[in-house]
Amino acid sequence: TSATFYKNFIERIQASDREGGVVRGLFWLQGESDAASRDTASRYRNNLKKFFTDIRNDIKPRFLPIIVVKIAGYDTFMEHDTHDLPAVRAAEDAVQRELPNIVTIDALKLVNTITGEGFNLDRGHYNVKTEIALGKWLADTYLSHYGQLL
Repeated sequence: TSATFYKNFIERIQASDREGGVVRGLFWLQGESDAASRDTASRYRNNLKKFFTDIRNDIKPRFLPIIVVKIAGYDTFMEHDTHDLPAVRAAEDAVQRELPNIVTIDALKLVNTITGEGFNLDRGHYNVKTEIALGKWLADTYLSHYGQLL
């Protein structure tokens, strides 16, 4: 269940702490499945806000910057009743405005949803070139906003 995944996530961070590790940020790229379902798309903003708030509360007293990659598509592999990409993208923007120390970057600057450029042939996953570009963009964004933490 998601509660088990979350518990394991927090326990791994705490185990890292005990061994001298320090989590200095969270990169978030998720929401494609939520954009494919009317129900989850409508709840995405509140769920994401709660998730980020819970993480920060559970790993206190650490300062945790979060970089959110705004999604570029919906999950083409699941049964869907909507293509509510705008709702999820708007939720990602709203959470950035409503919580501190969240920066968003937009995956639409890396991929073309009309031509499929930037995706694998399945048109549902980024290709290696896009993944590398996204990784560099995430690193640059982190360094430009939070490099002083390193």
